[in-house]
Amino acid sequence: MLIALLALLHGQLWTQEPQHPPNVSEGQAVSVLASPDSLWEARFQALKALDQHRFTKEEVAALHSALASASTKPSGPCTHPPEPCVAEIGPCLSPAGFILTAVRESHARDAFVKAALGALDDPDDAFALPAARDILAGAGHPRGESEALSLLTAGTYCVGAGTRMLRTLPKLSDQARRGLVDLFKSPQPHGHLVLAALAGRPEPWAQSMASKALRHRDTSARLGTIEAVGEEKEISGSVQRELLEIARCDGAAHVRNAAAKVLRKRGVEVGSGSCPLPTWTVANGALTGPSGSVKLTWSSTVPSCPDSAVASTELRRSGKAPNRELKALGAVGKDCILAANWGEFGGALWLRRPDGTSEEIIRDGLIHPVAVLAEQESPDEVLVISSLGHMSGSGGVGKLRVLADGRYRYEPWFDFWGQPVAWAYQDRRLFISFEEGSMSACEDSRADTTLVFEPDGTFALARSEATRCLWP
Repeated sequence: MLIALLALLHGQLWTQEPQHPPNVSEGQAVSVLASPDSLWEARFQALKALDQHRFTKEEVAALHSALASASTKPSGPCTHPPEPCVAEIGPCLSPAGFILTAVRESHARDAFVKAALGALDDPDDAFALPAARDILAGAGHPRGESEALSLLTAGTYCVGAGTRMLRTLPKLSDQARRGLVDLFKSPQPHGHLVLAALAGRPEPWAQSMASKALRHRDTSARLGTIEAVGEEKEISGSVQRELLEIARCDGAAHVRNAAAKVLRKRGVEVGSGSCPLPTWTVANGALTGPSGSVKLTWSSTVPSCPDSAVASTELRRSGKAPNRELKALGAVGKDCILAANWGEFGGALWLRRPDGTSEEIIRDGLIHPVAVLAEQESPDEVLVISSLGHMSGSGGVGKLRVLADGRYRYEPWFDFWGQPVAWAYQDRRLFISFEEGSMSACEDSRADTTLVFEPDGTFALARSEATRCLWP
């Protein structure tokens, strides 16, 4: 999961290397890119030769002049459409796109701002758009910020691309600040990734958001923020204090280790320190705490569906659901919620109404629904637990909303690093036990780790056999 997170934060680059590339030296590379007759294989080699190259004034002038008449059509055989936000180096990239790609991260990119703006306004050269955006961001052009903000809601890989651009910009406007704060507070599944990549920015509001992200209930948010802070030359005193507490007391051993690594790199010793005692204790599948006792379960907490076998059979026969095993998770009101779990390929949710009609609620690669939770006192708050023992993501929780027209909407809430194996939901407080090894409070523990997620967004460990390294 951490590898996938870092890929999101640092963007995507796809290359298609030629089978028999010609040899292009650094001294020849600019001439190859500037020539309208160069083959894409030669342009590809020219890009490699210019990696970390410092362009002379004459070379900048030559490339700038070539762009005026450079073709925006593919340099070679291109059989597929561009992927949004992904920088692809290969035959689909136009001669103009190769030039923009060559200067996108160089000191010379300021001279190509006008060309980058032209590429963004040219729908015929979609493969050149990632390079054009990076040029604007690196040059600090106002449109770089607006382009970056527009990418943050345009899909998973676009979040990574937009984030990279925002990190490059020397200054962010108040509009960007408001947008990023709102994104972090929203149920947007990748909102915390944006924050993680901005954690090292010097603005006070960014530092405040970084401190909040370091305490985020989503493990990926904490790890992503720690990773981003670790890449910065300097970190504020407040963020360092947060890291120190995380390194001593976070509920996951791998998160504590990540924070300790960042601190040691800066010469800060973690040392020993007392962690706040937990208010909940778990033993034999039950928790005791301030509001009494809570029993963990391995199934849904909503009523069972009447005729659940009939519901799943009819849904399969209708052709709306795949011809695979469906499981009735439980009833929400008079409707039956059914789920499919396809392992690493994700899962889906359906509903079946009493009149026999059905509809798909969501189908997604990141959900693996195993249970529906709700309280009798607040049936409007319905949670869906996902659980899977897989390296790409083990679990999470989403909210199931009943809309005014009777339809349902699934909203991702936050992800778990570990695999949930037992849970409870009481007084808007969510209790989750994670399988030993998938998320451990202590590395040498062989017991399940239990977390308590409070209604105000905070979370804490429950004291158990799994926490002896923190509280002997």
